[in-house]
Amino acid sequence: MSWEEMVLSIAKAKAIAKTLRWYHVGFAFLWTMTFAGLSYPAAAPVASVGAFKLGNQSFVIFAVVAMAFAMRTYRLRAPRPCAAVAPTLALALGALLFYVSFYSPFGSVPLAVVSGILVGSGSGVFYTLWQYFFASEGASRTALYIPLSAVASAGLCLLLRIVPFPVYVACAATLLPLLAGLSLGRALAEVEPRELPGWGKGWLRRAVCDLWRPVFCVCAIGLVWKLASRLFDGAGASDVALFGFAAAALVVAVVELFTERGFEVLRFYQVLFPVITGVFLLPTLFGGRFAPLLSGMLMFGFEIMNLLLIVTCAVYANERGVASSGVYALCIVPTFVSMLTGELLGAGLGAAFIHDLSLVVGILFACVYVLSCTMLLVSWTWGHRQGSSSGDGRQQASEAADAASVQGSAGTSGGSLPATGPCGAETGLSMEELDGALLASLETKLGAMGSVEPLSRREREVAALVARGYSVAAISRKLFISENTVRGHTKNIYRKLDVHSKQQLVDLVDG
Repeated sequence: MSWEEMVLSIAKAKAIAKTLRWYHVGFAFLWTMTFAGLSYPAAAPVASVGAFKLGNQSFVIFAVVAMAFAMRTYRLRAPRPCAAVAPTLALALGALLFYVSFYSPFGSVPLAVVSGILVGSGSGVFYTLWQYFFASEGASRTALYIPLSAVASAGLCLLLRIVPFPVYVACAATLLPLLAGLSLGRALAEVEPRELPGWGKGWLRRAVCDLWRPVFCVCAIGLVWKLASRLFDGAGASDVALFGFAAAALVVAVVELFTERGFEVLRFYQVLFPVITGVFLLPTLFGGRFAPLLSGMLMFGFEIMNLLLIVTCAVYANERGVASSGVYALCIVPTFVSMLTGELLGAGLGAAFIHDLSLVVGILFACVYVLSCTMLLVSWTWGHRQGSSSGDGRQQASEAADAASVQGSAGTSGGSLPATGPCGAETGLSMEELDGALLASLETKLGAMGSVEPLSRREREVAALVARGYSVAAISRKLFISENTVRGHTKNIYRKLDVHSKQQLVDLVDG
């Protein structure tokens, strides 16, 4: 990394930090509920725990799919901030019923089911709406907001562990859902309304072709994690995963800021595979005391892969101009299904067989086999596709996007690629080097229009870039502002100058 690139990266970090608001990382409150907000007592009835998990995981899937079809059917220009009210109430009520079910004499299996349904439904709606916000912000900020949310969630989880139990319950049932809803509402208020693209068969086929590899990797680890965790006592595993998750999230954010290429989901799986398979040997060689390390390592690997997949979904939807809800459902629903399958398979084996070494070894071997087959299939198909496309001299822009679609914060993300103008030339110039003649022309034109509401300095910069033919994404990368902010400035510019299209703005500047 050259000195000039380092200076530019630091300037980018400062610009993003200046515009960062607490609610931009509000996804952390939802993650905190997942990691630590709903914890079972040591003597929790097995039937109630199973009922809650089944209701929770099933209705997360249902809510994500329902939201995707709702946003497709009604073509919502943008979910309003009030859309956060319903999932907030569902999450708060579900958390309250959870503690009544597991920590009071009134607990029962039906109550645990209702609690799981409410928590799952609220979480699914939250996931989809947050994904809509991330996709609207642009790739560069998305690749930072999500890791920062993960880091914040780790800190909140540690904080919850040191507070008294009544305060813990109050936070889980009231404060965390309230903050999750408030932050989501504030974030949705920043989204500039725009028509969502429709779903066509061609879009679905293309998305499946582009994204099945990273999704397959995440599903494989999710299945194995849930299955193996049912065999062993996971005490201490959550601590390992929590600290590792936070550290890895910080690394993702730093890599996004200071390198040209970020993490790729498939590359990360290739690195993670030998580590996980090596850890699988520990319980069989050294006994059950090493089992929590296996469970924690699996959870750590899954959460990082899932983190990168969420980033990939948002980046893909933004770069391809497709509905974020559909992309998210296409990627996350199989992930939840694989986790639920692993949970059910593990529960079906029964805790009575935990001391049957041959059975344990057989299951561990099956898990390694699943991960190995995934590694082989994904690596072969990915390499075959890259090899075939590299020999084609007529490589299209869509093909380049295909290669980037499997990346988390890689080349498609904001700070990774140079912004390009209408003719494809690089525009990595500083604002001081912005086309002075064009900006001066704009200043002169605006000065001659005395009745026009004056434009701010930032609006003048945006207007000059729009008139020059820059896209919203290119302006976002050049000025280090979100795409929503660019759209908001553009709307204000059109209103103040009484123009209704980019061409009218160009004519005004050049006329």
